[in-house]
Amino acid sequence: MNSASTHKASWWSFENGNAKCGLCPHECVISPGSTGRCRVRKNERSSGLVALNYGLVSSAAVDPIEKKPL
Repeated sequence: MNSASTHKASWWSFENGNAKCGLCPHECVISPGSTGRCRVRKNERSSGLVALNYGLVSSAAVDPIEKKPL
């Protein structure tokens, strides 16, 4: 993944050499080089836990601004 879409993550701590993500109820304990259950956060050896989807579009929909009533 390119460095433009990675960003140092928030809501995590170190626990026995692994990163513990506290963002959701899964509370993943992520070993170095691995990703969590959601595959959005990765434990990089050099910078700790990083978000892999930072700044990327997660959803897009084409919808009119004003909808006519039925």
